Amino acid sequence: MSPTDQELLAQYVQGQSDPTFTAVVERHVNLVYSAALRITAGDAALAEDITQKVFTDLARKAASVARVASVAGWLHTHTRFISLSTIRGEHRRRVREQEAFAMQEQPSTREINWSQLRPLLDEAVGELRPADRDAVILRYFENKSHREVGEALGLNENAARMKIERAVDKLQAHFVRHGLTVSSAIIAATMSANSVQAAPVGLGIKIASASLTAGGGAGGLIPIISHTLSMSTKTKIIITALIMVAFAAIPITSEYQQIRQMREQTTALVREKAGLQLELNRVKTRLNEMDQLTQNIAGKSSLPAVAAALASDAGSIEVKLSMQAVHGLSFQALDGKGFKLSKEAVALLGLTPEENTQMQNVMDELKNRVREHAVSVMQQIPADQAKDPAVSSFLADNPMGQASIYQIPAYSKEDGDALQAWFASTVNSVIGPERGSILAEKGQSAFKDWLAAGSGTTVAFVDNPGTLGQAASTSWLIKRQTSAGGNSLGTSVQRGDGQNAVPPEFSYLFEEVKDKASAP
Repeated sequence: MSPTDQELLAQYVQGQSDPTFTAVVERHVNLVYSAALRITAGDAALAEDITQKVFTDLARKAASVARVASVAGWLHTHTRFISLSTIRGEHRRRVREQEAFAMQEQPSTREINWSQLRPLLDEAVGELRPADRDAVILRYFENKSHREVGEALGLNENAARMKIERAVDKLQAHFVRHGLTVSSAIIAATMSANSVQAAPVGLGIKIASASLTAGGGAGGLIPIISHTLSMSTKTKIIITALIMVAFAAIPITSEYQQIRQMREQTTALVREKAGLQLELNRVKTRLNEMDQLTQNIAGKSSLPAVAAALASDAGSIEVKLSMQAVHGLSFQALDGKGFKLSKEAVALLGLTPEENTQMQNVMDELKNRVREHAVSVMQQIPADQAKDPAVSSFLADNPMGQASIYQIPAYSKEDGDALQAWFASTVNSVIGPERGSILAEKGQSAFKDWLAAGSGTTVAFVDNPGTLGQAASTSWLIKRQTSAGGNSLGTSVQRGDGQNAVPPEFSYLFEEVKDKASAP
């Protein structure tokens, strides 16, 4: 039986063994390269750069990654993070080039279902719970059988099959929310046929070598020299000559690469200058419109009137209001009902469609981090030790059923501050520090509600057996913290019967609790 990824990484950490790390790279290079290729919309060169960064990070973090449940799952998640970060830096430059040279993307030659699924696939997989995400990656991205998926996740073959089917159903729901109606069967078949493309020949070896060098692994000329010492004199002479020729070629190769880079940089600067000239001309032609907009808004004091003026009078003007004026308005920047920006914030901060899309990616990542934290710290409480009055009353109302109670501790100040610092830093990188500070100031209340929704929560449910004339049913209770203004917290208790009645923002917790309760 071949060693697991975790065993190979552990061997690499203990002995800095290059072959063990290379084996991990060769196992998963197609997975990482394919995910990067999808997220970058088929940019092979950018996908190779992203793949290199991912495996370089793996070499540096091998000790911690060796302890995760699924190395493939960690690689897919990290590929998505690196890809989104890289794309943000590349996107603006490409937009300017497209405007200057009227460049248009060539239509995809893939079949219509894959061309529609590809832009949404990795985002949908990233929103799955960790166990579901690992199951999908192993089954469809690494072509494992149901039995092999079950062995990797500690499940039997039938349980693995059911978990995969439920995960695909969740992917289908994600696609429907984004306007793509497609069946679960088509999703599974399309992923099996298209989700993994072979990386360029030799990419695995090249990446393993570069990653080991960057990550501090053993390698380089030392093993070659050690082996050379044991060879015959004639062989030593030949190898020495070859090494000297190789070293002599290094300056020539390096100089050629520098010249090529200078040419590429010159071309990019020419294109950037052309794009900036277009933007300058566009701004000059709209100055009069902006003056008129300022006059229109000057006499409107209410927030709805200001937002209406922005939407109707100058929907195409990038700079809506001065940030000093926006600071003086009273509005809620974050939508407390979901992880997204409010419509007022999008209008008043003057977000472009590109910035709005990038900000929604940030909000989705924030939601995933809050939910993953909640699942990771969830603790089961025996029913006979439940001391909360609301829970005790709930159990008393359902005396005949099988009760399961789980509690999610509140965010520690350290974890909460770290998450808020990450959010602020990421927002600033997308829309700039000035608008980012406004978003942080106007969105404090909603941010606290989101943290409360992912912590300080008690989830309880009772499976009530069926009796004569009455079907079996499930009763549930959710008690959570809520922001009560300032730094104070209130509580909210919700009860109901039937899984479909669970509030949408807590459905993932309910599913997690049900999975834990049904686990052997």
